[in-house]
Amino acid sequence: MLKGIAEFPRKALTDRFFLRGSKVDEDALVAAMDVAGDHLIPEFGSRNAMRMAEGELKLIRQLDESSLEAKEKCRALLALIRKGETAEIMSNCVPELEEPVSVQEELLIDC
Repeated sequence: MLKGIAEFPRKALTDRFFLRGSKVDEDALVAAMDVAGDHLIPEFGSRNAMRMAEGELKLIRQLDESSLEAKEKCRALLALIRKGETAEIMSNCVPELEEPVSVQEELLIDC
């Protein structure tokens, strides 16, 4: 479930067909679906948010495929959603993953 919560706004930003067929305002739908205080929502639609979303989707896929325990994956996903802490997550929680994408704030969780 947390993975889906993380993916939704990122897919809405990066895949122009993701919300195709929806009969609601995209911005209103994304805001309503923000159940975890996603750091991307205030910047939704900006180029910076789109760039960050692309990198974060890659990290979400890597986390999903990693050998980490579910609890560790959830901690990393929550830190990503709330603060966009990709570099810290990757270096502290998931060392087997590829090179970090970006870092915005200090690490929210202690992995």
